[in-house]
Amino acid sequence: MVILRPWKDSEIVDAVFDETKKHRLHLICEWNADLPLCLFILLNPSTADLEQCDSTLDRCIKIAMNNGFGSIGVVNLFSLRTPSPNDLLTADVRTLPENIDFIKQAIDDAEIIVAGWGEKGSWFNASFPILKYLVDQQLDLFYLDLNKYGLPKHPLYLSADTLIKAYKFH
Repeated sequence: MVILRPWKDSEIVDAVFDETKKHRLHLICEWNADLPLCLFILLNPSTADLEQCDSTLDRCIKIAMNNGFGSIGVVNLFSLRTPSPNDLLTADVRTLPENIDFIKQAIDDAEIIVAGWGEKGSWFNASFPILKYLVDQQLDLFYLDLNKYGLPKHPLYLSADTLIKAYKFH
């Protein structure tokens, strides 16, 4: 179940959606402009929009705050907005072609990049082009915790005081 809350007055939020609002390509939430941005690369967007924060983004904000960041950026391997990742398996359009460009731009602009796509990030080899881009650009990747397959766990299921760690994937 997705829990929604209104964005706080201290949170400045911006997002890029497609014209149907079925796909979200990028979201930024800033609460302290004096601190760096933490980019999360997750599986797919859920229900958050410019009016409401969902439980995943709320957890990302808390984790970023506890790790000394003043904002988060969020991009996803798949751009389709759905609270049920299994919908990605049957969707006609699970990601828009321009999604990869938004991910790469967010990576290029980030202070730190945290993977949190879980084991489903291997669906359709979705994480491969991101990992390749990071290697090609000689950029470091970080994670919060790893699952039994060595893949970065989704932040929703982790404690808000989880520390960010370097991810050795190559």
